[in-house]
Amino acid sequence: MSKPPLSVPGRSAACLFVCAVLSVLPAFAQPAADPFAAKVDAVFSEVAKPDGPGCAVGVYRDGKILYSKGYGMAVLEHGAPITPKTVFYIGSISKQLTAGTVALLAQQGKISLDDDIRKHLPEVPDFGTPITIRQTIHHMSGLREKWDLLSMAGHRSGDVVTQEDVLEMVRRQKELNFKPGDEHLYSNTGYDLLPYVVERAAGQPFREYARESLFAPLGMADTRYGDDRTEVMPRRAFAYSPKEGGGFVLNMEDVETVGSGGIYTTIEDFARWDENLATGRVGGPEWLRVMTTPGTLNDGTKLTYAFGLEIMEDLGLRQVWHNGGLAGYSTMYVRYPDEHLSVAVFCNGSLEPDPLALRVAEVWLAGKFKEPAAAPAASAAPAAAAVKLAGKDLARVTGYYQSEGEGTVRRILEKDGKLFYHRGPGNEAELAPLSADRFQMLGVPVKVEIRFEPAGAAKPERMIFAAERQEPSVFRPVAPPVTDPAALGAYSGTYASGELAATWTLALREG
Repeated sequence: MSKPPLSVPGRSAACLFVCAVLSVLPAFAQPAADPFAAKVDAVFSEVAKPDGPGCAVGVYRDGKILYSKGYGMAVLEHGAPITPKTVFYIGSISKQLTAGTVALLAQQGKISLDDDIRKHLPEVPDFGTPITIRQTIHHMSGLREKWDLLSMAGHRSGDVVTQEDVLEMVRRQKELNFKPGDEHLYSNTGYDLLPYVVERAAGQPFREYARESLFAPLGMADTRYGDDRTEVMPRRAFAYSPKEGGGFVLNMEDVETVGSGGIYTTIEDFARWDENLATGRVGGPEWLRVMTTPGTLNDGTKLTYAFGLEIMEDLGLRQVWHNGGLAGYSTMYVRYPDEHLSVAVFCNGSLEPDPLALRVAEVWLAGKFKEPAAAPAASAAPAAAAVKLAGKDLARVTGYYQSEGEGTVRRILEKDGKLFYHRGPGNEAELAPLSADRFQMLGVPVKVEIRFEPAGAAKPERMIFAAERQEPSVFRPVAPPVTDPAALGAYSGTYASGELAATWTLALREG
């Protein structure tokens, strides 16, 4: 994919274009005095320090930025603070802008959303059934997840991933995860194919088409698709992760893929995109309808996922949201369309922006929710009085559990009379008992309750992971991993995969 620089038109042309744009842009001035500032500062007091990475936050309503501020450092090496003008990589929030660009192309009649993707991208194998552009946008394509494939193919942290890498990986696949439209399974792969569709139908690079058709008309001068990791971007925040023992390590976003991610933008620029999702100034009413219509499975099941946007209800209010993250960047964007209020939080320190954005929204929407929505502090004690359980009661629920759908495996284990939710080495959280079958997770920024059902059973049939303001996840008990050396030895050997272009050797060592 070519990487055209952002061109600057001639003086007179620039004046005509900019003046025309500014004449219809909403005002984004922040009030001089904001009575909510102290409440927002309190939300970020524990996660953004003056000597570490942090977050930028923007609150939008009725075409204006009600509040915007930066917390922490954009570049630790130079002590550069985060501001509303700091440029962040926003990860999967980019999907809504990718989908919006595709929808504009369809409006122009250059594609149909119900085209088989192979019409524009014949490199995709013929799996015996068409995959439509619409199914790809709604995550119903059945295409295998690129990060899983890359990991199994031996991809290491720091290896650069390009658009061409993803396309080549797809080209080698022999099967789909399921028939397109039968299921909903989040797929970054499908979104990385969409820029090829746009390029070939529009006859110009995807980055250029998105800029001319979407970003420039909205006045988003600081927004771009980053398809060249060596590009110099003024005011860009670097990304960091906590270092064991204290301090931080620098992360690098070694990707040149666009579609599933790729957008760099600012809190101030993103306000213009947010307002377009309310007014449809670019795209119009039909574009807005397409963007906010969730997908439907072949069996008629209605999804919550629309065009890069999750649409659901949050404590009685209609909610539209998406989050994202990569290489230390983490982001959250949430809209309450009936209240015409939105919040964006962009972070650069491997933080958790989702609860932060929700708590900021509560500052302006206090009294609007059907029930109290305030999130407990990370160190909060259990909501109910402490319950003491005997060792046999804890042992009853220990074991391995696998989530329905995604297949994620978690372990519940007991140590020194306490129960723990184990995600992997060095990554576990204590579970404080509320009853014999209900436990509250400690040390997390939102309220999480773990329930074992049916209540009182000798061994649970399912584990329910219920995080505050999220759909519960169901886990089923599974057998523990095989650890017997004799049994493990049966798996020794060399395995080759043409789909991954990789060879794996398994050998038994020290049991």
